[in-house]
Amino acid sequence: MSVKWNSRRNTYIFSLFFLIYVFIFFCFIIDLKSINAKRNLQLEKQLENLRNFITNKNNFPISSSSLNYGENNYQVQPEIFMFEEDQQSAINKDYEKRIKNNDKGWYVYRGPSVLELCRRNVYQKYLLDTWCSHNNVYSGTPELISDISFIKTNFTYQCVPPNDEDYKGDIQLSDCYGITAIRSFDYRKDYLFANRMSYFVAAMRSGEIYLVRTNIQFILGGSTTIYSNTTNFKNILMFDGHGHITDEGLDYYDHVVFVQEHVYNNQLFINGLYNLEDADEGSIMKWFYPLSLSISKVIQLKAIRESFSQNIYAVSLVQLQQQNEMKRKSTTTTRLVSQEDEKLHYQLLFIKSQNTTNMNTKPITWNIYTDSSNSNIHFESAIQHGNFSEDAPLRINDKLFYNHTYSITRNLILIHNDKEVRIFDFDDFSPDITIDFTQKDLKTTFYEAPNDSVITYAYLMLEKVRRPIKLDYSTNCRNVEYPISQNLFIVIGLKSQAKHQLVYHHVHEFVHFNFASSFYDLQNPVNRPSSFNCQPGQYYDDLTDSCNNNVEQEFDIPEEVTFITSRFMDVNETVNGFPSYSDDGSLNPRIFCEMENIESPFFKPSYEKCVNDSAKVKCEADIFTGTMDSLNLFTFFYAYWQENIHVAYKNNSIGVFGASIHLGNDNTQAQLTIVSLNNLDSMGKITDLYISENNQHLFISVSRKQWELESIKRYGLICETLKTDPDNVFLKPFADECKEITPPSINENQFALISSSCLNGKLCSYFTRNLMRQDIEPGNFVYRSMTEIPCLMGSYCIFGYRIPCPVGYMCPDFGLSAPTKCSGSIGYDTCYNDQLTSPYPCPNGTICTTEFTLPIPASPGHFLLKTDVGNGTVLINGLQKCSEGFYCNLGREVIVTPGNLTLDSLLCPANTWCTNSTVMLPKICSTHNGSMDYCPPGTTSEQLCPAGFYCESPDAIKPCSQTQYCPPGSFTYEVCPDGYYCPNASLKIVCPEGYFCRQGSTQASPCSWFFSSCPEGSSSDRMTVAGLVVVVAIAILILLLYLAYYSAFKLYIILSKRNRKKYPSERTPLFAGQGNSTASSGKSFIQEQFTMDIAFEDLGLVLRGSGKKVLAGVTGELKHGHLTAVMGLSGAGKSTFITTLSNRAYYGTQVGKVFVNGKEESLTKYNRRIGFVPQDDIMIPTMTVEETLYFSAMTRLDSRTSRKVINAIVNDVIHVLRLEDVRHSIIGDQEKRGISGGQRKRVNVGIELVSSPCVLFLDEPTSGLDSASSKEVCEALQAIAKCGINVITVIHQPRFEIFNMFDTLLLLGKGGKTVYLGKVSEVGKYFEELGFKCPPGTNLADFVIDVTAGLVQNDSNDFDPSTLPEIWEQKKHRYTQETEEPISNFLPPSTSNLDTFDYHQRQEGSIQNVEETTALVSPSVNSNYPHRNTVKYKNPRLPYIAQFWMCFRRSCVQLIRSLPSLVLDYFLVFIAGGFLGLIYYNKEYVGPLPKSVSDMCPAQLRALCGQPLDDPIVATSGMIVLAMALTGAMSSLRAFGKESLIFYRESQSGLSTFCYFWAKDLSLVVVNAFAPVVFLSIYYTTVSPRAMVYEYYYVLFLVYWASYGLGYFLSILVPPNISQLTAVVIVFIFNIFSGGTVPLPTIKSMFFPINILPYASYLLYSHENAYLIEIIRYKGLYDVSVSMDGLGYKFSDFNQSWYMVIVFGLIFRILAFIALVCVKPSSLFNLFVIFVQNLFTTKTRSLINLVRGTSKRETPIQKDLI
Repeated sequence: MSVKWNSRRNTYIFSLFFLIYVFIFFCFIIDLKSINAKRNLQLEKQLENLRNFITNKNNFPISSSSLNYGENNYQVQPEIFMFEEDQQSAINKDYEKRIKNNDKGWYVYRGPSVLELCRRNVYQKYLLDTWCSHNNVYSGTPELISDISFIKTNFTYQCVPPNDEDYKGDIQLSDCYGITAIRSFDYRKDYLFANRMSYFVAAMRSGEIYLVRTNIQFILGGSTTIYSNTTNFKNILMFDGHGHITDEGLDYYDHVVFVQEHVYNNQLFINGLYNLEDADEGSIMKWFYPLSLSISKVIQLKAIRESFSQNIYAVSLVQLQQQNEMKRKSTTTTRLVSQEDEKLHYQLLFIKSQNTTNMNTKPITWNIYTDSSNSNIHFESAIQHGNFSEDAPLRINDKLFYNHTYSITRNLILIHNDKEVRIFDFDDFSPDITIDFTQKDLKTTFYEAPNDSVITYAYLMLEKVRRPIKLDYSTNCRNVEYPISQNLFIVIGLKSQAKHQLVYHHVHEFVHFNFASSFYDLQNPVNRPSSFNCQPGQYYDDLTDSCNNNVEQEFDIPEEVTFITSRFMDVNETVNGFPSYSDDGSLNPRIFCEMENIESPFFKPSYEKCVNDSAKVKCEADIFTGTMDSLNLFTFFYAYWQENIHVAYKNNSIGVFGASIHLGNDNTQAQLTIVSLNNLDSMGKITDLYISENNQHLFISVSRKQWELESIKRYGLICETLKTDPDNVFLKPFADECKEITPPSINENQFALISSSCLNGKLCSYFTRNLMRQDIEPGNFVYRSMTEIPCLMGSYCIFGYRIPCPVGYMCPDFGLSAPTKCSGSIGYDTCYNDQLTSPYPCPNGTICTTEFTLPIPASPGHFLLKTDVGNGTVLINGLQKCSEGFYCNLGREVIVTPGNLTLDSLLCPANTWCTNSTVMLPKICSTHNGSMDYCPPGTTSEQLCPAGFYCESPDAIKPCSQTQYCPPGSFTYEVCPDGYYCPNASLKIVCPEGYFCRQGSTQASPCSWFFSSCPEGSSSDRMTVAGLVVVVAIAILILLLYLAYYSAFKLYIILSKRNRKKYPSERTPLFAGQGNSTASSGKSFIQEQFTMDIAFEDLGLVLRGSGKKVLAGVTGELKHGHLTAVMGLSGAGKSTFITTLSNRAYYGTQVGKVFVNGKEESLTKYNRRIGFVPQDDIMIPTMTVEETLYFSAMTRLDSRTSRKVINAIVNDVIHVLRLEDVRHSIIGDQEKRGISGGQRKRVNVGIELVSSPCVLFLDEPTSGLDSASSKEVCEALQAIAKCGINVITVIHQPRFEIFNMFDTLLLLGKGGKTVYLGKVSEVGKYFEELGFKCPPGTNLADFVIDVTAGLVQNDSNDFDPSTLPEIWEQKKHRYTQETEEPISNFLPPSTSNLDTFDYHQRQEGSIQNVEETTALVSPSVNSNYPHRNTVKYKNPRLPYIAQFWMCFRRSCVQLIRSLPSLVLDYFLVFIAGGFLGLIYYNKEYVGPLPKSVSDMCPAQLRALCGQPLDDPIVATSGMIVLAMALTGAMSSLRAFGKESLIFYRESQSGLSTFCYFWAKDLSLVVVNAFAPVVFLSIYYTTVSPRAMVYEYYYVLFLVYWASYGLGYFLSILVPPNISQLTAVVIVFIFNIFSGGTVPLPTIKSMFFPINILPYASYLLYSHENAYLIEIIRYKGLYDVSVSMDGLGYKFSDFNQSWYMVIVFGLIFRILAFIALVCVKPSSLFNLFVIFVQNLFTTKTRSLINLVRGTSKRETPIQKDLI
């Protein structure tokens, strides 16, 4: 509590005496009878002494002196609200009777009822607009705060999307904020000399604060920026202010406080300014207080005054951030509390305003807790007066009461949530407290909402007029009683499902509160006892010892309440020159004599008697209890002294209510008379509502919807555009609106409204003082009820009103109080208009007879002639008669000069014709059935535009050219139509039969001879039949070619069989000496051919990149003439072994040593003589067996080998492999049946055998075959081995007979290590020695595999299969072949000892050049082993020419045998051409309109009108190019895509990539050549374009050929399963940037790199070429430059377009060739890719293992072998 003692005699004695006086006074009132007589005498004496000590007079002081502010003859129109309470009529026959006796005793007459007042006409003069019509003081519609911007800077607003469901992502529904709030202030008296009375402060959402004075600065749009700190802060979210009242302490200044966000971290700050009056001097004080980062938002902000110290506080209600979960610990367990159980935490911060920029003083903090279901928290503050002194006036004025010490005050803080209203005390010394709404607190809770309702807002309303208790005519100045404290009401907005209500709840306990009580608690504002157990809405009555209900009044309202505030409505400071109050605040009774409406309706006392009665008044109570002679004095309470309550609703409206406490109550339970006075609408959501302290001005801050602002902006832009382009066809409908309604500007005025209670013409220039002026200086008017400014030009001002200047007068200056007479020259000038500032010249064609009458125009058939004599002088010559051809309807005028007397301006206007000069409207020349009239100026009759000419307008004529046809009435030229020819522009002749006439023809053209159809009127040479004939001819040609080929092939088969029968001994020496073949030379392969024995030591393979070993420690020797089987478990490394040994394991690095015929060297040297048969049958399925073998022989044998020998080799291989029966059968595949699987395996072997290999590697040749076929294959291999070839094959589960065919067995165990390497015949013996005996009936091959896998135990049952490699190392010398030398004999002497062999002692140059011929066996070795041949190795020279020819030949054979696919490709091309022909049938290019016609279009459409009327060439050229590109790219995917594996195999055996690629490309040229023929055969003959057929052919051939190259590239790089989709997407991407879909100028104007992509599109040049060859044919008919410019094409680029397509075709093929080289397994590119993949995989796995913590050291050899 704050007890305010501010006496000017501030001494200790005075304070002590005053306290004693207050205590005794209250004791005397409470119970006078309980005090004995002696005590009464003592108290009376003390009271008298105190009374004399405080004031020197006992009677009520009345001062008749007026406040001399220049007011004279003021007449105040009171504003009275209507109340519906029934009152007992006191009007009877005895009108002078003042006292009436009834059952209730004596009472005071309170005036007539509402019904009585409103039915009496005598009162309507004063009361009809206010009382009877329910109109409040704010009866005017709110208007914009100003007509022009007062901040004069760039205004910005902020739009925030709403959170409601109606938003739906439409940003136009966002709420936009411009002005946060406005607060108004009065200057202190010491500023009045500077003509400064009041000002208001506007806080912008953008962060600026402006001060606007209510003088001439307001209307001129001036303001002072008092705050702008956009560097550190941004949005001002909340704003409030407090004006000075007591002028003591910090209250000496005006203050504003506001909430801002920091720029960098969005931290919230409470900032403040004060000393605003010195804004111009730059003396404004600022302070900044940062809020805690834990604060999520500020809910409410207010500036309040502490009533004792006069400190100013910024009180902010903030919400703290909530945690989703928090832990609560108990003694035994810990549980998590969900968010539903969590309390919401708020704080009420009291931040004292200080003179510092960075406040570090800790604010007073009230922590508030509530549950999430009652989260609507608000607070209000008020100052309550109590313990009034005896001389305190009725009206409570804070400043007067403070200066005269009339009362004690305290600050009250109301806090409410959805259900409860609590009230607390506050002062400078208030401690930090905790307010928990989840716990009941009966000491502070004064209202609780019903169960079905919630509180939306609550407000503290304190009475401003002290109402006497038990008021009657016996009451006088000595015995009048008043409540000890102010009445307090809680105004509450309630919301329920059924209705909305406004509740006025009186709290009885506050009016009885004794401020001098010693038992005072800040959290118990009415000193409720601890035993208080009444309901929150009740009070405890000591007399009845019961809980009684407080008075509560409920009113239904239309909408939910969002804000409540109130202001006291007071009488004007002066009435007719008399002050309304004396210096000490007491009401002056003299003013009642000046108020006519206070009088009785039937009795009107004399003015003199009223004045005399007023002089007899001793105190304010006398005014209302009998001294003043009037029956209606109590009307004063309702008309002037009332509380206006302003309620903001959710629907953006404001309700205004009037409230007045009932008079004469017998107790202190106050009851209100309440009525709804008015309802004001706003133009947006109300963000702030502020009423000036004097209740005369209402400031409303609103938000606006973004769509409203955008609409205003667009409306302004349209009006501005119409100023420069008034004929705009789209905007012209807005022209009238723009003239009538000036587009508003988007500034701060769109976000603020103002309404005033000041009557029209009256000046209310203050915001705190109740001063209404009506003595406005003549020549001035009142603007927005708050500013007196000089009258504007064009008007004059009297009595504060602005009146437009009347007709016949002018108002040329500012500040006029009367208009002036028109000063123009009669006959030349006039003032016939209102609001004129000067005379204006008479309108053209009129004569001004006077300056105040309407100017009279020239009569019909006459014109006004004027002469310009120079020097700006024009003389009127008078009326003249119009001649024929003139148009003189009314007011026509001509100004001539002495040297130019022409009257052409009077001619009948162009485009019209006039039958005579007096017609009111000329007739418009227009079209008649498509014909144009020709009407130059002065036309008197209608006529058509002549033939051979065209009239762009009725007054403009132009001749037509030779290729055009212009009949009479043409409004534009027309190209001679299709089917006609035009010898001249006025003649059109139908095209005769046998001829065709295209558009623009001047003569007929003869039709062609080849199946042409040209009936009469033909527009083109139709050759549709000819096209079909060509298609049929092509189909027949393909069929004949197909039949001829197969006939020749059958003949070849017959002749081949006959030739083999005739010469059966024509065989190769390959198999001589083997018993089944006899060579013509008689020399065996062993004797003539080079043989290879291969030895290896510690052979292994390490993967590239990863470093893992997948094969290790294989040692042994494989000899020529032997058939070696490589067996082992799955994953033991069998395939890895043969690929590593044959140097084909490109994915790894070979380790260990390899010896060829005893010499250490790599097998890379012998690649051309090494055959490798893969596991899969990789062959071209459309080739025959003989063709496949012959191709391999021709491309791999030495170029010096004769054709005869090659044929013999092929025949011998076919014989040995037993393929005679299927010699001429195709290989076949899954789609087309061919030879059997076993035969295919043998052909697979034969492909390698025909190359005369020294070593033949086979990877599971029997895989997938039945046992019989497997046996046939192995028998063939056995025969091959007997020829001296070293045959090494991986075999899987051979049957017993097949297993015994092998000479040598290499058995690999786990890890790729050798388990056995020796004769097959001794393998059983070896394993028997180890304790493994093969059971009878068991396949030995299966048995040894089981032993290796550990599935069989030896005799001792202690077998570990992992020891088999070690056992073999110990026993292998016993099983070395006796007839052959050991591996050590092949090694050089220095390396014979394997244990001491140094792998790093290799000599450079040990490996011979592949082109050299060397002896691989030393003489000593050859002498020791005479059976080893000494034939020197010769590296074969590859026949590149033969390779190219064979590749070309094979490709042609493939092409012929895949004719169905080729026919399908051509059929698709034909279908594409056919449909495009149907779509674009009879489509012709129609150029743009003539420039003169297009110029007639509006400016915005002029470019569009200049475009071609129809340009199908763009679409046709684009579609035919796209069709050919797609079909070409799709067809070419078969070229390389399906042959990739075949190419990989053949390239490893020596086939040239260059020969393969370019030979295949050459063979497909014929396909490229015929595709455009097929397309044009139907398209050209159907569409019949103008370009020659050969021009279309080369365009389409080039695009098809280039697309084929693109298809090559894609088929090599992209897997076949997605290659088609990829091709389509790539072609469409090229098409997008070709200029056909999006014009080139548009693409080139885009950002990088989009703007350069067209240059990388080959379809750009193809499309341009196709467009140019056709559009050039129309160059003589139309202006085709518009089309060319629109597409970005040029005729000069014609040659460039076709050779650029060739360049792209070559680029695609070169890229395809490079890709083919790179994708080979042995290429460096492929090896690099493998290296990167393995490295990435290894590192990724290591990282994963490291993260998991389970990484283990890997063994040197990978467990899973390839």
